[in-house]
Amino acid sequence: MRLTKASVLGAALVAFTSLAPVVGAVAAEGCTAAVEAAKAEWRGLSKGRFVAPAQTIVTSDGRRLAGSAINYAWVLIDRADSACSAGNAAEAVGYAQKAETLFHPSPRQL
Repeated sequence: MRLTKASVLGAALVAFTSLAPVVGAVAAEGCTAAVEAAKAEWRGLSKGRFVAPAQTIVTSDGRRLAGSAINYAWVLIDRADSACSAGNAAEAVGYAQKAETLFHPSPRQL
């Protein structure tokens, strides 16, 4: 298979448009809902407490998450909560999306 500029751009467009509904859905929820969803996921992964940084959490769907990433996600969630309280919805949703990215990393390429 020969890669052309058009095929690469087409693949990039498909990848981008497949992410657009997810990003739009999170933004549409509003900052409070986005923060609460991120908190709920953090609690589910960490059992409501901070995790040892070197500990690896393996989820039922095969994700391998480092304890340090889960702990940092809480920092992002806290920032999102503060931004939401201050009325900065866009900033709050941005922090919540960054936390979700830590919870759902892209698959590793071998």
